[in-house]
Amino acid sequence: MALFHWLLRLPPDTDLASYVAPAIQEAGLVLDSELSNQVQVVAQDPVDAGLHHDCRVLLMINWTNRANGELVVEVRSAEPMLKRETRCAQIAAALQALLPSTPSVLV
Repeated sequence: MALFHWLLRLPPDTDLASYVAPAIQEAGLVLDSELSNQVQVVAQDPVDAGLHHDCRVLLMINWTNRANGELVVEVRSAEPMLKRETRCAQIAAALQALLPSTPSVLV
């Protein structure tokens, strides 16, 4: 299983779905409105994308500590992790560029 995850920092009052929707669309994924809510966003490749089932990517973004503006972003697929240039790796790289993190502020 290919898996990429990283931390993202946003202002705590950010509307998560609205903030990430453009990046999700740009990456070619579709927001799953049944599984998404105020604390998590779930998106995946469209069913009709013509991809082999192993290459279909699942994206999950969850608040881990909303008071501090901390989220975790997870991109996964059934592709082998050691395989080079997987679709999962491509989507993860695109999302890292499309979802810039707010710098941490130490108080």
